[in-house]
Amino acid sequence: VPAASLMKNPSNQTIVWVKTAPERFEPRVVTVEPLDGVNVAITSGLKAGERLATQGATLINQVR
Repeated sequence: VPAASLMKNPSNQTIVWVKTAPERFEPRVVTVEPLDGVNVAITSGLKAGERLATQGATLINQVR
């Protein structure tokens, strides 16, 4: 996934925003490994087939 989709929560954990319903997202703590300067691999915290916000993650946090 793009590294820009990663955020930090108040506990300084890495999170992504997972889509749970139309126009609904929930923060999910994930573990990542860097691939290159632009992308990262999520190694834990997501299930196969889950969708996450890859653009505008900072805006989701502001709307909450």
